[in-house]
Amino acid sequence: MEAKINIYRVITGGVIGGLAMLAIMFFIHAMLLQEEYLVLKEWGTIRQESNLSGELLHHMAVIMSGIPLAFMYVLVRDKVGAGAGTAIRVGILAWMLYLPGIITLYAFYNAGTFVPIVTAGGALAASIVGTLIAGSIYKD
Repeated sequence: MEAKINIYRVITGGVIGGLAMLAIMFFIHAMLLQEEYLVLKEWGTIRQESNLSGELLHHMAVIMSGIPLAFMYVLVRDKVGAGAGTAIRVGILAWMLYLPGIITLYAFYNAGTFVPIVTAGGALAASIVGTLIAGSIYKD
C-alpha cells in the first residue's frame, strides 16, 4: 500500500514554491523587460495604466500554481524516486504546459520576439525552482 499524501505539506510547499515563482517572474517582467514594456505601452499593445485588480489576480494565480506543481512532484516521485532530478523533470513538464500561452504573445500579439523568449526562459526557471522548493519541503 502506498503512503498517504500529506496534503498540508503539498499546500505549504506549493505556496512557498509559488512565491518563488512569482519573485522570478517579477524580476523578469519588472526588471529585465521594463524598457520593452514601455515601448509596448507607446505602441498601444499593452495598457497605459496599471490594472491593479488584474495584477492581484495574476499574482495569486502564480502563487497558487505552485500547488499543482507540488502535487505532480509527489505523484511522480513515488514512481521514479524523490530528489532534485525528479523535481527538475516535473518542472520542465509543467513548463511545457505553460509554453503555448507564452507562444501566443508571439503568434497573435504585436509583442515582438524578445518578450516571449525572455518570458519563456523565465517561466522555465520559475517552474523548475518552484518544483525544487515544493519538493524539498515535501519529505516523508
